[in-house]
Amino acid sequence: MNAPFVPFAPIILSDRQEQFCQQILSGKSKAEAYRIAYGAGQKVSEANGPRLMGSARVIARIAQLREDEAAAQRVSLPFLTRGLYRIAGKAEGSGQHAAAAQCYMGIAKLHGFLIDRQQVDLIVRKPSSSPTSPDEMSEEQWLAAHSIPQVTASIDLEAKPSSIDQVEPK
Repeated sequence: MNAPFVPFAPIILSDRQEQFCQQILSGKSKAEAYRIAYGAGQKVSEANGPRLMGSARVIARIAQLREDEAAAQRVSLPFLTRGLYRIAGKAEGSGQHAAAAQCYMGIAKLHGFLIDRQQVDLIVRKPSSSPTSPDEMSEEQWLAAHSIPQVTASIDLEAKPSSIDQVEPK
């Protein structure tokens, strides 16, 4: 029952057909969905519900709505927790205790009760101008090697003029 689906072209149906599709997605039978959408009697609904469900446009619209619904469902902490609890219950019921324990460990990790820690030993060497530079430097060593020397100049206003200033133009 998979109909071709074009993701960017919405399938336009009448209001009643759209309501029929929505009722089908909510879990109603074909006859019940037809009765709700069209307000028809029991015998008419039993005849026309399956006939409407056979329409290619209705099948394509239901597929489109299902894909939209799947895209809208986000993976969240409660969603993952419910899934792991469900799987753990099935694993316990079938005697697969290791799988059930794994599910409970996953739940504990999701909720922050357990933290996976790994020790990674690396040597971090930042680029430098010299390949022989040390791997570690103190702040004082780095400032001595890389800082721009501070130039301080002071002007003495009461100083005597220099010999250059005393020369008068001719």
